[in-house]
Amino acid sequence: NLLSNLKFAIFVLLIIAGFSILGTVIEQNQTLEFYKQNYPKNTFAFGILNWETIQILNLNDVYRSWWYLSLLILLGFSLIACSLTQQLPMVKSSKYWKFLKAKKQLQNLDLKIKLPRKDYSKVIQVLNKETYNIFQYKDYLFCYKGIIG
Repeated sequence: NLLSNLKFAIFVLLIIAGFSILGTVIEQNQTLEFYKQNYPKNTFAFGILNWETIQILNLNDVYRSWWYLSLLILLGFSLIACSLTQQLPMVKSSKYWKFLKAKKQLQNLDLKIKLPRKDYSKVIQVLNKETYNIFQYKDYLFCYKGIIG
């Protein structure tokens, strides 16, 4: 259940972003002598980083380290789980479109246009050009764009 939580996926993404920033700031794939010279033990970069910390945490090769690749895989699985548990049911329910028929239901819509009772053919042509999905039920013309509407 945690894996399919969008907040968890965003949290993992922020961790990846933080380590990506470290991987950008710290020179990658340099020799041990380079890190000893630029990140000595007695002075700490960012308050915690010295050459030993960089070597232990594998910050000298962030983008190929096992933990960074594991975070990327975890993010991928989390996004797949989010999609399957959150988006797939919405897509399935969108197949069963329920038309609003009662006058009170139609009045609650955010956007509605009342047209005179004439031929809808010109309106339908314009909406088709704008790639709307169009349904006509008796004197009602229903249009939506995309799954959500």
